[in-house]
Amino acid sequence: MAQGPKRLRGVSVLALGLVIGLFVAACGASSPTVPPAVESADTVGLDGVWLLTKYTSVDGTEQTVPSSVTPNIRFDGNAASGQAGCNTFTAVANIQGTELRFDTVQVSDKPCEDPMATVEAAFMQALNLSTTYTVTGNELTITNPQGKPALGFIRGT
Repeated sequence: MAQGPKRLRGVSVLALGLVIGLFVAACGASSPTVPPAVESADTVGLDGVWLLTKYTSVDGTEQTVPSSVTPNIRFDGNAASGQAGCNTFTAVANIQGTELRFDTVQVSDKPCEDPMATVEAAFMQALNLSTTYTVTGNELTITNPQGKPALGFIRGT
């Protein structure tokens, strides 16, 4: 009789250990090690084509891009390229968190007339002076050194 309770106690402890082990394994399997927001914080959130919809002019006023002008930027990791207006460009996008700076900017050299010339000048100046960015839904905003919006984009298809 003395052996019956000891054996039962051993089986109960073993069963409890298995239940706890399964519970811990199940909890660990359902929680990702890196939340999706962290994975997309840098270049993943920017990847793709963005169409310019508004910009800040040299005098500091916000302007809407005329429908006849189609500037855009494409991010592919740290590579950036696009159409500035009349000219195409390529650059290296240095992205850390929400900081964004462009290096090694190369622009083609075609003559440009208004309204494209005005938009292109503001677009390229803003890229060269960019400091941070935010992505909210399908909108990208690039800010200037004063922390004010310089370029506004919508995600392209």
